[in-house]
Parts: sequence; structure tokens; C-alpha cells
Amino acid sequence: SKRYEEAERLIREMRAAYGDNPPPVAVRRFDRQLGLLAMIRGDLQAARDYLLTSLNDEDDPAWSGDEIMTLTLASLALNRTGDPERGQELLERAERLIARARLNGVDDPSIYYSEGVVMALNGDPEGALQKLQQAYDRGFREEWVLEIDGRLDPLRDRPEFLLFKQQISDDLDEALFEIRSNSLVAL
Repeated sequence: SKRYEEAERLIREMRAAYGDNPPPVAVRRFDRQLGLLAMIRGDLQAARDYLLTSLNDEDDPAWSGDEIMTLTLASLALNRTGDPERGQELLERAERLIARARLNGVDDPSIYYSEGVVMALNGDPEGALQKLQQAYDRGFREEWVLEIDGRLDPLRDRPEFLLFKQQISDDLDEALFEIRSNSLVAL
């Protein structure tokens, strides 16, 4: 509903509840949320700043879709605000984290989606669409994410992407119809 001010107020209230010295992990989480909000409302400068401060500089071997999302969104914001070299560095960092997760056996819809995002940002639309299809094959159905994810902008006008979105929309419509049909039978 585009109530950005209300969302930002809520995030700031949650952060303030921690007092003067919130734990670093909480600060990163709140900055990530503020960065996402800024990105959605189109404030790329603020998005870049929040997302960069929310990055985890520690070498964490665990898979984190949030960290990949932050790296790729920060990369996009840097590219769009005139710092493509730094943006590419973050994208390469995301690729390394994904590769490490793959070596550790991660095989869920989110890693395929993340790989698709990285490929889209690296100018490989065919590879990106293939990874998105693999995410779908493993259960990805987040239609709303496809609508707002600016990292997928290079794919938006491609017929294959439009068909992919339609496939998800059809699945969701079918599931909703089935739920409604079952609830009518139960009455």
C-alpha cells in the first residue's frame, strides 16, 4: 500500500527499543530493512548507504540468503548511483558466498533465485531465467517478489520472464481455487 513513512517509523521504533547500544546484528538487520524500504521507494542514495552499513564483514561460512540479498541490492544501488566498480566487487562477493553454500550442500529455492539474480545483474538473462525456473521447480512461488525486485529489471521485457510470472500466477490462482473449493465442501 506504499505506506513507506509508517514502515520506516515502525523500524525506527523497534531499533530504539534496543536503547543506545544495540547489538551489531540488530543494527545490521534494521539498516537492511531501511535499505530495502529505501530501494522500494526509489531513494537509491539512502538505499546504498543503509545496505552498505548492513553488510556483515565477518567471514561467516553459513548460508545466508539475507546477506546475498543485501550484497546484490547494494551492488545494484552502487551501479545506479555511479560506482559500478564497487558494485561489481559486491556482486563477486555474493557469487563467492553462493559458491561456498553450494559446496556445503545448499539446494533450496532461495539459492537458485539468488543465482538467477546474480546472473541477471551480470548480464546473463538466459542463465538467470534458467536459475529462476530451477527455483520454481523447487517450490518458489513468490509472485510479489518478482513484481518488486529491481535486480530482475534486465529480464522484465523478455517473453520468457513474462511466461514465468504467468506460470506462478496460474499456480497461485489454482491453489486459491482449490482452497476455496475445499472450504465450501467442508460446510
